Amino acid sequence: MFNIFKYLFLCSMLMLIFNCDSEYSHSAGGFATDPSYNINVTIGSGDADALQNDWNGALTSLKEYIATNVRPEKVGYSFDGWFYDADRTSDFEIDDFLTAFNATNQGTGNNAVNLVLYAKWIANEYSVTYKKNNGESDVSIPITFGQLVTAPAVPNKVGYTFGGWYTDNNTFANLYNFSGTSISGNLVLYAKWIQNVYTVNFKVGGVIDKTVKLNYNGRVTSYEFGKWPWQKSSLWYADSSFSTSYDFDTSVTSSFDLYLKRSSLSSVRTDTIGSPKGIAYHDGKFYLTSKSTKKLTEFTDRVSSSGTQKITEDYTANSTKSFGVLFHDGYFYIVNTSDKKIYAFNSSFEQDSDKNITLHSDNANPADLTYHDGFFYVVDSTDKKVYVYNVADKTRDSSKEFSVNITDAVGDNPNENPHLVRNPFGITSAGEHFYVAYSYSSYNSRVHAFKKSDNTVDTDGKSFELHTDNDSPEGLLYNDGVFFIPDSTDSKVYFYKK
Repeated sequence: MFNIFKYLFLCSMLMLIFNCDSEYSHSAGGFATDPSYNINVTIGSGDADALQNDWNGALTSLKEYIATNVRPEKVGYSFDGWFYDADRTSDFEIDDFLTAFNATNQGTGNNAVNLVLYAKWIANEYSVTYKKNNGESDVSIPITFGQLVTAPAVPNKVGYTFGGWYTDNNTFANLYNFSGTSISGNLVLYAKWIQNVYTVNFKVGGVIDKTVKLNYNGRVTSYEFGKWPWQKSSLWYADSSFSTSYDFDTSVTSSFDLYLKRSSLSSVRTDTIGSPKGIAYHDGKFYLTSKSTKKLTEFTDRVSSSGTQKITEDYTANSTKSFGVLFHDGYFYIVNTSDKKIYAFNSSFEQDSDKNITLHSDNANPADLTYHDGFFYVVDSTDKKVYVYNVADKTRDSSKEFSVNITDAVGDNPNENPHLVRNPFGITSAGEHFYVAYSYSSYNSRVHAFKKSDNTVDTDGKSFELHTDNDSPEGLLYNDGVFFIPDSTDSKVYFYKK
């Protein structure tokens, strides 16, 4: 709309600044001719850095010239028009300007003008979007070009630690710098999360035996602890006083310690079995021999006081006691120290003399036996040697025999000073090792491991010490991740998960 006040203002201004001596003619409504005018246009893209353009041409082309050639650009800003003043209060309209110029110039002969214009800029508005990657909704905030982005409050994600805001998702290679980067466009930032790792310490006798690292919601059951595979067991407790049994199906959400409770399964009825010696396992039941009688007693599941005698008769006249026992391939095999034989009993507990094996005369004090790959391995408590017998033809195979008399180390404890060993009393086979149990003259009894590959002692932390209460150990059995050792004095079976 034509503004009469702006028109009068332009007329007065043009009358003051126009100065020209050229000839002209006119007619009603405007110039009869359209001479070239020298209009010195100073375009102020900013107060301090004005841009000057000299325009020479037909006056009627000035509108197109300003519209097309002097429309400025500024990164991060939108152009909001030309103004006559630096305060950007009096806006410039080309049509108004030409009307005022035409009216003022007629009859004056002036065709030159100095025109100073100022551009008005409006900073662009952008958005910053925060994608939390934790299941919560995205958050977007407006921000103006050139401003610094303010870091938001740290988000939360259960089981994870916040790792910063990144401009790339999934790869998280470009960490955003909140202090040194001004905004120049729309921005999307992605939260990086680092899965928490928790520590579970497995303590045996108050000492850490194994430490495992678990992610949030991990479960302990999928790991192997120590040098042997631990199974789910009520033997592990969440407290050192053994008041709260640990549930292995629990998801891990923090670091903690577990404590192994080493104790007996239960007392064995001494009026039934006397002093226990050897131990075997078959079909969910334990079987124990007696150190003082020729009897084999069955205990359902774990050893309890409800044992049932399965072998009660004197199966050899010149023997007074039986020692180690083993179940293999449908038979119980009992080694007898008096007549130096291995006696075989079928699953009905009937003796099968065809499977009996007479031991070599050098094998004078057989204590216990185990089976591996077609052979019986019999440990002798006197000469500290393992004798080997072929199960199929019942003959001795001396090429597989090896000494368990470990006397070549020095030190102050049974691990470093095995010459303190008194006698081996038990042997069992487990994985890549034979385990031999010993009693010591000045220390708690121990179990040492021998590698099946070369029959040498494995010193890589596989030995373990028996509990002080287990001070009269007899026999040794490994089954389902547990070592079982009877005690002939208190008539208990002690077990160790190691």
